[in-house]
Amino acid sequence: MGELSREQVERFHSSYEVVTESGCWIWMKHTHLGYGYFNADNKHYRAHRWIYQHLIGPIPGHLQCDHLCRVRCCVNPYHIRITSNRVNSLASNSPAALNFQKTHCNKGHAFTPENTGNSIRGWRVCLICNRARCREQYERNEKCRKT
Repeated sequence: MGELSREQVERFHSSYEVVTESGCWIWMKHTHLGYGYFNADNKHYRAHRWIYQHLIGPIPGHLQCDHLCRVRCCVNPYHIRITSNRVNSLASNSPAALNFQKTHCNKGHAFTPENTGNSIRGWRVCLICNRARCREQYERNEKCRKT
């Protein structure tokens, strides 16, 4: 990132509005997929990343910004933590994150280390239910062989 100019700082600070209740700085200019974008030094930056790097510090290439406030267009650098993709994804409200937060399978068995396996696709599997499914399939196959 280049040297920070007064014009860039003024243009940035005129591009958001502060929401007093939440402390979010809502980006009012160009957005894409909910994230604000800012032009500086003839480059296009995500606004929250640009301000974070100028006020807080660098963002290592293998890490990403996690909006703790869950508002993508918020550019308040104090609402952002730098984290891994896995931590960021599992902190979201995505189907994968919600599934990961489950402590029991759909039949009520606890996801304990002894009762949790992984499917071929890498999904978490209840071993009690998996054994029951395998047993039922085996019994169905046995009936077909006998007839």
